[in-house]
Amino acid sequence: MPEFYNYGARFIMLCFVLSIACVISQSLDVMFSLLRHSEDSEKKAENLTEILMLVYCFILGTLIGDVKTNFDESIIVPDHFIVARYVLWACSIASNLFEFYKNKKIYKFLPAAMATVFLPNVEMLLYRHNIFTPVSFVTVLVFFLRSVLISHIRHCYIKRNISVFSVKEAIDALHTGIMFSDEKGRVLLINNRMVKLLYKVTGRLYRNGKSCTPHALDYVQKNTVKTVVLSGRKMFHDDDGKWWMFGESNIECDKKRYVQITAADVTSHMNMTMELKKQNDELLKHGEEIKKRIENLQTIRRNDELIKMKTSVHDIMGQRITLLLRMLRNESKLDKTVLEPLSGDIMRIIKKEVNSYSAEKKFLQLKRTFKEIGVSISMEGEFPKEKNTAVFFGDFVRECVTNSVRHGFANSITVRSTQDTDGIRLEVCDNGIAGETVIAEGGGIRGIRHRLEGFNGTLSIETKPNFKITAFIPF
Repeated sequence: MPEFYNYGARFIMLCFVLSIACVISQSLDVMFSLLRHSEDSEKKAENLTEILMLVYCFILGTLIGDVKTNFDESIIVPDHFIVARYVLWACSIASNLFEFYKNKKIYKFLPAAMATVFLPNVEMLLYRHNIFTPVSFVTVLVFFLRSVLISHIRHCYIKRNISVFSVKEAIDALHTGIMFSDEKGRVLLINNRMVKLLYKVTGRLYRNGKSCTPHALDYVQKNTVKTVVLSGRKMFHDDDGKWWMFGESNIECDKKRYVQITAADVTSHMNMTMELKKQNDELLKHGEEIKKRIENLQTIRRNDELIKMKTSVHDIMGQRITLLLRMLRNESKLDKTVLEPLSGDIMRIIKKEVNSYSAEKKFLQLKRTFKEIGVSISMEGEFPKEKNTAVFFGDFVRECVTNSVRHGFANSITVRSTQDTDGIRLEVCDNGIAGETVIAEGGGIRGIRHRLEGFNGTLSIETKPNFKITAFIPF
């Protein structure tokens, strides 16, 4: 490059800076080219061409740097890399020919054409005609512009298509931690979320996939990390207040086994589970309190009934003793016909009085009992006229109301009695908490079903939108 010396230090410096810019831009070109998903042979040939051009840029920059050094020291040293330039030129010709064979585009020969300018023989030919310096400057400038353009094209291609860069960028954008490793534990791909999670859980960075499995984490987790087992899966609680569930699965591909480890954010699920558990505990506690209150009310009512029975016994005995005293005082004749009615079965008379209570009276008594604990019971329709049906009606309502308050925490209960040509339909519905679709029947409901069989009746239960139980007794 002896002609460069005729243009002065500023021009040589400009060429040197331009050669450095070529190296930088071509390096970016090579990086973006290699990041593409280059499975086909054409892309591989393109990558080879860009690598050859990068090496050529290094050689060109070194040659121009030698010219600058020689100019500063006022000496002239022969050119270097003569054989290397011919080898790179030949390789560029071969690579460009293959690219042209694939897509038949003539601009594919541009790299080889630019490399031709700096061949020693071509350089001497241009030097003899005094045009080497302008031709070489334009060539370097075109070299720089080409590398910038190709870098932009490759970068846009990576953004639009699958590549190593796009895959890594995609998994880094995931909120879920993910890592892939081979059978030996060598990490093949891991996103930033998983790296941060492993550090939070264990306090260190791991480069082996076998140390990051859910089972292995039990032995390396920090003492400050809280863990909870839910449905057989262990949850880890990090310092940010989030819950993470680690999972492990095997992937078979091309007769090779790979391990995938994931970490899913289950914070909302855990918070909901804990809140439901808290509410369930409160409901169970409230249910036990209601059960005790109902039992206390029943005890009070039972005591009231005992007092009534004692009062009845007292009144009957007092009445009969008074009659006997009156007879004795009047010296009346006390024969068998007189004494038998006075000495009759008192308990039989009391039971007869108790059984004489109508269904309406029993319902009113039940209504008053539950009103004392804030539960309103309303009645729609009429009570059955037939005695056995009326007795069943009372027992049915009592059992259903008790269950509605105890299990459904209802405070408003409606009892309906309807009659049509087919039979009598008894319904009890409430505003309590809707239960499961399938109800676990206890002894009370089973007893009602058994008694309904005697009437050839049926029992149906609905839970949505509110709890409703219906008994049907045909005529």
